[in-house]
Amino acid sequence: MASNLRTAIIFLGVFTVITGIIYPLIVTGVAQAFFHHQANGSLITSNGEVVGSDLIGQPFQRPGVFLGTIVRHVTNILTMPPLHRVRITARKIRR
Repeated sequence: MASNLRTAIIFLGVFTVITGIIYPLIVTGVAQAFFHHQANGSLITSNGEVVGSDLIGQPFQRPGVFLGTIVRHVTNILTMPPLHRVRITARKIRR
């Protein structure tokens, strides 16, 4: 029993080091070596200052650009303002 417990604790320690320290260091090193821009968050700089990321939170310059996904079966279209009904109908027609 004691030898099984000792073996289990040794394996726990070994696999903890392998999967918790060695593997993440290898993956991080490969990512930094081959995908430096993406691994650091795809940061956008302007005049030497970080202003955002390519991946998230991009501002929209035109009004009306941020439109949600069209639901195929809009059940509450009658409760929407008239302008929204027109936009949804126009977007469905374009598809």
